[in-house]
Amino acid sequence: MHIVERIFRMIGEGCMTLRSVALTLERDGVASNGGRWWNTQTIRDIILDDCYKPRTFEEIEQLVNLEVAARLDTDKSYGVAWYNRRRVTKRQVPEDGTEGRRYRKVQKISEKPRSEWIAVPVPDSGVPRSLVDLARDMIKDNISPKKVASKFWELSGGIIYCGRCDRQLDNQRTRKGVGDGYHHYYRCRTRHRYGPESCSLRGMRRADEIEAQVWEAVSALLRDPEQLRSDLQKVIDHERRNIRGEPQREAKVWLGELAEIDRRRSGFQDMAVEGLISLDELRIKLGSLEETCKTAQRKLDTLANRQERFEALERDKEAFLESYARMAPGALDALTPEERHQFYRMLRLRVIVEPDGATQISGAFNEAQAMWPSETTSGGDHARGGY
Repeated sequence: MHIVERIFRMIGEGCMTLRSVALTLERDGVASNGGRWWNTQTIRDIILDDCYKPRTFEEIEQLVNLEVAARLDTDKSYGVAWYNRRRVTKRQVPEDGTEGRRYRKVQKISEKPRSEWIAVPVPDSGVPRSLVDLARDMIKDNISPKKVASKFWELSGGIIYCGRCDRQLDNQRTRKGVGDGYHHYYRCRTRHRYGPESCSLRGMRRADEIEAQVWEAVSALLRDPEQLRSDLQKVIDHERRNIRGEPQREAKVWLGELAEIDRRRSGFQDMAVEGLISLDELRIKLGSLEETCKTAQRKLDTLANRQERFEALERDKEAFLESYARMAPGALDALTPEERHQFYRMLRLRVIVEPDGATQISGAFNEAQAMWPSETTSGGDHARGGY
């Protein structure tokens, strides 16, 4: 479990890609179930496996029958292992050959409707629920950066977006000429698929130009480590003021709501025992309380995620500066497209392309937007920097 929790923390708090996590585990000599090498799909499956996401007794109670629920400890939380998820069908396919007709077995696996899945409670994994949700949120929009021949698309995989329809830009390549290779572009996915009426972002953006423009804006920040340190500290101070203020008061309100739900639930159960209300009435009242409980728990999880993001930023500030801000200019320029992409992911970079040609760059530190260079020009486009 310490390996599993480490994976959640590398992705949720460290903002690492699935591939980076796999390489880190391999470098550290951590063996996977299949041996030395880690598959990114295995890491994704771990992040999405409900065995590792703790649920309260009340949540588990909604997924299992009464006999199973009666055996659980109401004060503990549990993960869920899902069974009966897949349907396997087998058939024989005739094949005619030189030796006559033979039959080959064919197996097809399909996923059953979720209503047919069977939930089996398992012990709490020990991974905080807020960390599970944070890691899942980091990979929910994951799209592997595309490779075309020798081209690595630095801004693919959830980084570059259309400023009008807010969808990720697609990749496009066109041949220069016979034997002359290709031009590479980013284009609006919505406009390409559904026509010009669906989005006003016309034309395509040359990949080499916009990738160079983004890297110029980002790397400029790293060449002044003291300014970067100051900006990061201002972001942290701003977040700390927010964390100490409204979130604590809001959390206190929702915790009070959960305590009130527990009190009312106990009261309704006592009334049922004394025969003052029927079991059907009890079920209706408890169902109403459960909806309120879920809302309160979701609010608390959101607040906890915010707290953990802030703590990760504060804790990792020095490591971040040591890894990137202290690099010599030559070392920064020598970063590969893959390394730049990983760096952008860590910064939670978001590049917005507007119909007028402007390019807006934002990221994890957008609170410091006014502090960092506000405008650079490259190839006729404007990069409004801000992290």
